[in-house]
Amino acid sequence: MSTPYKYLFDGEGFSFVTDFGVEYNCYFVEYGFLLEAEDLKHIKILSFNIEPIYRSLKPNLDPKVKETVKEIITEFFKTPEDVLIFICDSVDQRQKSRARKFDAWFNQSENIKIEKYDFKTVSDGVEILNSLLIHFDHPLKIRIVQEWKELNDNSVLK
Repeated sequence: MSTPYKYLFDGEGFSFVTDFGVEYNCYFVEYGFLLEAEDLKHIKILSFNIEPIYRSLKPNLDPKVKETVKEIITEFFKTPEDVLIFICDSVDQRQKSRARKFDAWFNQSENIKIEKYDFKTVSDGVEILNSLLIHFDHPLKIRIVQEWKELNDNSVLK
């Protein structure tokens, strides 16, 4: 297993630079506003985003990126009441590739107490793949998953 890259927190998100010179920003965006159910208004629901700021011309498979992202997400779930959303960017039609990579990273994780629920919605003819990650013993897990499913079924994610 590779060791994660050292990353910096700048007050808004995390950043790190790979051994190959690729710089990444990882940040969270509030998504709880999408849930209209009054009993869920207090739940912190954030979307996790990872973006290369500088990318070398030839993409490479760097296992340390996976380990770094896993460590950041593990840190996020130190507050087990929080919920994480991962939306696969569809701007370049590579959302299925991103979903496969995220699935592989999640499935290779060991000893985690997180459950992952996958969803798909269509907005303006574009398929949007997304996942909800929630602590396995979250007291409102069933309710939150139901609400997120309903949002996807009604194509609210845009």
